[in-house]
Order: sequence, then C-alpha cells, then structure tokens
Amino acid sequence: MQTLYRKYRPQDFKQIFGQVPIVKVLSKQVEDDKVGHAYMFAGPRGTGKTSVARVLSKAVNCKRVSKGNPCKRCVSCKSIEQGRFLDLIEIDAASNRGIDEIRRLRERVNFSPSEGKYKVYIIDEVHMLTKDAFNALLKTLEEPPAHIIFILATTEPDKVPTTILSRCQRFNFNLVDEETLSKRLEYICKQEKVKITNEALLVINKNAGGSFRDAESILEKVLGGMGVLKDRRIDLEDVKEILGLAEDTEVKKFVQKLLKKDVHSCLKIFDKIVSSGVNLFQFLRQTLEYSRLLLIQKVSKAEGDFSLKDLLRIITELSEAESKLKYTQVQRLPIEVAIVKITSNEEGSVYTAHDNPRSQEVQKNIPRIVTRAISRLPNKIRSSIKEKKEARVKIGNVRASWDEIVEKVRPYNHHLFAFYKKAQPVDVKGECVLLNVPFKFHKQRIESSASQEIFSQISKEIFGQGLSCLCEVKEEFIEGIDDETSYENSNIVVEVLGDMIE
Repeated sequence: MQTLYRKYRPQDFKQIFGQVPIVKVLSKQVEDDKVGHAYMFAGPRGTGKTSVARVLSKAVNCKRVSKGNPCKRCVSCKSIEQGRFLDLIEIDAASNRGIDEIRRLRERVNFSPSEGKYKVYIIDEVHMLTKDAFNALLKTLEEPPAHIIFILATTEPDKVPTTILSRCQRFNFNLVDEETLSKRLEYICKQEKVKITNEALLVINKNAGGSFRDAESILEKVLGGMGVLKDRRIDLEDVKEILGLAEDTEVKKFVQKLLKKDVHSCLKIFDKIVSSGVNLFQFLRQTLEYSRLLLIQKVSKAEGDFSLKDLLRIITELSEAESKLKYTQVQRLPIEVAIVKITSNEEGSVYTAHDNPRSQEVQKNIPRIVTRAISRLPNKIRSSIKEKKEARVKIGNVRASWDEIVEKVRPYNHHLFAFYKKAQPVDVKGECVLLNVPFKFHKQRIESSASQEIFSQISKEIFGQGLSCLCEVKEEFIEGIDDETSYENSNIVVEVLGDMIE
C-alpha cells in the first residue's frame, strides 16, 4: 500500500503548499533558463525539501515547460514521476556517507545525460557525509560539468562545511503554519472521499508541529484505524483515539494542581490518565503546550494567580521527564518523579493543597524510594500493572502504523527491512506483537535479540511503548513470492553468517 506522503507528493510547483518565496524563485529561474549548478535546501524534516527538489529536476528536464512549471505529460516528466528517469539520482547520505560513494559520483558526473538535458543529483541529509567525502564533493562543486545540477538537502545546515555552503544557492525551508497544513489535509481527504471536521484538523496540525510529513502520517494512521471510516468521516474523537490524547480539561486541571503544589491531586489525576490508556509522550506534549500558553499569557499580560518561577519549573521538569521517557522500563516513573520535584519546596519537602507541615517529612530521596518500592512489589502484582499499562497498544494501532514501522527499520538493516515487509501483524498480546511470516528463516531473523532491540526502539518512538515480536510461519500467507527456492541462498547466508550481516 502506497503511503499518503508518496501518493500525494507534489508533481509540479503549483501543487506545493507553503514555501511560496522558494517556489517563485525556482520557477522563475527555470523560465529564464538561469538554473544554478548547486542548491542547498535547508530546514526541518517534513517541510518539502525533497519534494521541491524532485519538481525542480522535473522542470529543468521538461520538454514543454510553461512559465517555469513542468508539463507532467512529456516523456521526461512521466519517467521522473514513475521513478524510471536515469538522469535523476537520489542519494541518502545517512547510509552512503563515505568517500568511496562520492568518488563513484565524481566518476559518473562527467558522462552526459542519458535522457534529459540535465543530470540531477539529490543528496539527502548531506550533513551526514564524512570530512573526506565533503572534500571530494567540494572538488566537483568547484568545477561542475555544464549538464550537472546538485541539490543538497539537510536538516542541520550548521554541520555542512562553509566551503560547500559558499558554492550553493541556499534556500531555507520553514515549518508550515496551521492554515497551510489544513488546506493540504483537506485536499488529501477530498481525494480520498473522506470528510474531516475542523476540530480534528486542528488537533492533527498541533501534533504535526509544522511538518507536512508528520501531518500526513497522522492522517494516515487515522484513516487506517479500525472502525474510523464507517461513515467516511473523521471527527475529533477518532484523532484522539489514534494519537492517545488526554482530554484538554484533564491536562488543564493537572497543570493547575501542579501550580498549586497539590502533590496528591496531581498523582491522582495522572493515575487516572494512565489508566485511560493515554500515550504518555502525547500527554507530556499536551501539558508542555498548555504550560507554554500560560507562560506567554503571564509574560505578555502579567495575568494568572501563579508565579513565573513555578511555571518555568514545571516546563523544565516535564521537559526532562520527556527526554527520559524513551529509556525507562517503568514509563510513568519519570513523570511521577517530576511531579514530586515540582510540588516540593526549595529544601525538597513536599507541599500539600493545605500546606500541612506534617507532609514536609518527605525528603529529596523520594525518587529513589519510589523506585525501590516498585522493585519490591511481588512479581504477580508488577506483571498485572505492566499488562494493564501495555494493553494501550491495540492491533488496530499496529496495523495502521505498520508501513511506518517497516520504513523506520530500513536505516538500521536492509535485510531486516525486507523481512518485516513480508510480515503481517495479526494480534497484540500484552507487550508482544504477533506476526505471520512466510518462511522459517524470517521468523529466526525477526526474533533475534538484535532485531528485537530495533523493533522495541521503533515502537517506543511511534507508540510511546517498547514492544517485542513473535512470529508464526504461515505457508498460506506467502503472497507475491513465486517460489521458496528463490530464497534458499538467502537462507544459507543468514544461517552461516548470522549477526555478521546486521
């Protein structure tokens, strides 16, 4: 199944949402036949850098370009759209970062284009290149052949040497405003024949953080969610369910209790939120967003019956808890520790709503006491708590996000990526995802310790919770595979070399 991001990738400059100044300059350059030999597209992920790069490569090679815009009908345009154009070379610098790859590139640039007027090289995440690779690339940028165009894309331009930057026309891509994101999502929903409410759009936009790719990824999860599209309509509750969002009233109540240093009420509200299956990453994001609004309100209007110092402490401690959330086994613990820290006075004693002096007997070592208390719980009770917590991720969530999971495996290991691509999620038991796979060696590879570690990390990023995998070989599940014998050589390699091909 093709992802929304690829399915609705812009095919000409008119289809690009946002980045209006960049589109105007590039289309004018194409119209006047004054295209540069090297470009640097810099900006946050998901803002359209590679999409604009592909449209530019299409425009410079279009046979019937009109006002700087590709026609989308000529042989070159169709060939680029279908991924068959030999003169468009896309390189991922994250996985091809060495000097050998750039040397091979230098050897090839001297050859004339096979099909079009220009041979275009798009190097994504160029900041990942090694120092030697940058030096090799620099020599090509200094004296490029007339038929070559380089488009370098990066999310971290400060890591690109100034010698490279000075030889490129630089365009800075900005995060997109909510209105532009809404227009993009409304366009996609219209093409998919789905209605979406303004409230649902607003929540998706807030969670996308100005990124087209993130917004489309969230929409795709909602579209793939179980039972969402019975009436071909997406409303606020559909989005909240897929993202695991807390109710706004609960978030506001939680922050207000933190400001009042009411530790017992805070822990009670938080326990209720956890029990309701809310994604803890999303909860922290919502809490920090509401705290940010209070901060702006306090600074600009000096309103609110709370101190600026207390609000800054909330933001600091919750931000720290968010950074620790990925690496802890008991996910709620960093947030509970943050609650205790926020509601403590300068000496580390805990306040209550009524400022009861007796409550100040609790000291700074509360986090250590809490950790030790949890570790001493009977196994049966700990398992029960764990199962309740982990029941948050449902099979519908996994299926809706499976394409995203598989794509995230690719940078870790291309062999493993191929195995996950052939797998099918069928159920979730506690913290374990059950998969159907076509062959025994797929099962062995996916269930290896190294593979489990990768899957756990990716599932934490997507669901806020580390998951493992168990596989069942289903011969009837083999689809698109002509013959198992075609995999016998791969089987032998895996069994002989084992983890050496990780």
